[in-house]
Parts: sequence; C-alpha cells; structure tokens
Amino acid sequence: MSAAPTIPPTGNHSSSDDEGYQTKIITLTRDNWVKWSCQQENLLAGKGHENLLSPPSESDKIPLKFKKCNGSALALLWTCVCSDMHGVLLAHKNFFYDSWEALGKACGKNSVVVMCETLFKLMSLQFEPGSSLEKHIDTFQKTYANYESITLNSANRMTISSDVAAAFFIQSLNQDCKLSGLVQTLYDIKPF
Repeated sequence: MSAAPTIPPTGNHSSSDDEGYQTKIITLTRDNWVKWSCQQENLLAGKGHENLLSPPSESDKIPLKFKKCNGSALALLWTCVCSDMHGVLLAHKNFFYDSWEALGKACGKNSVVVMCETLFKLMSLQFEPGSSLEKHIDTFQKTYANYESITLNSANRMTISSDVAAAFFIQSLNQDCKLSGLVQTLYDIKPF
C-alpha cells in the first residue's frame, strides 16, 4: 500500500520548528466519514475553497478560477479515498460538491442505521469493576463525541442532551453506588 498523501505547510514559516512539517491526509473508508470530512473541510477552508462545499451556481461553473479549484479538489479526492470507493467518484466526476455528497451518502452520512449503531454502542458500554475508570471515561467520551458528530447534521433527529449522556454514563457504571458521588462531582465540573 502506498504512503498516505501529505500536504506541505503554506505561508511564510520562519521557525525551524515548522521545517519538514506536513499534514498527513486521512484515507476515506466507509467507517471514518466524520473524521475524514472534518479534515477535508479544514483543508479546503485553509486554501480558501470552502465554496466547493456548497452546490455550484450556474455562474460559478464558468470562471477559470472555479474550474481550477474544482479540478484540484477532485484530484485530491482520488488520492485520499480508498480504492473501493472510486466508483462513487466515477459516477460523480464533474463537480466536487456532487462527489462530496455522494461519498457522504456512501459512508452513511445522516443514515439512521449508522446513528442507531453508534447510539447502541454508547448505550452498551459497561464499566468492569477493578478496571481503569479513567479509561472507561475516555472510551465513553470518545463514543459520545463520535455520536454527536454523526448526528450533527441530522435535523435534530436522535440528538442527546448532556443530561441524557450523563444518564447513559451512570448506567454504564452498572449502578455502582460508590461512584455516584464522583460522577455528580465530575458532571458539576464539566458536563458531557
């Protein structure tokens, strides 16, 4: 397998700490849409091309600048999408926005099935007495953050409030009453 593509830093970097720094581009698979799309959105914004994330108007399709940006972004997609998803790119090869939306759909973006799978994973987390509570909290927070990012654009379907997340977390502790005070204290300091 070839090495992941990288993007060199942009701008004037006079610090020796920045020399040789490059951004490693994540390869899109059917399981990492949220992380991958966040990175791509940041890369596009950093280059000033966030307009590609919106449907192009008829007047946008004509200027040479748009054509260059669109073509460059489409070429980048080919380098950072796994080969089994190249068919999606072939079916939507003219405009970056169309390819972007098709890739999202192929990866389960706004899919009720993906939302439910992640919700069930969150609800089924169980703390094993004697194991690291810190590790359990970390796992819970990562799973909850993943669920939040999946439901971010879901038109308020299946969103979970901070209080409901706390209820899921308490349930994951297997009703261990000794930890109730700790959970309340931690929640008072920083809710989920």
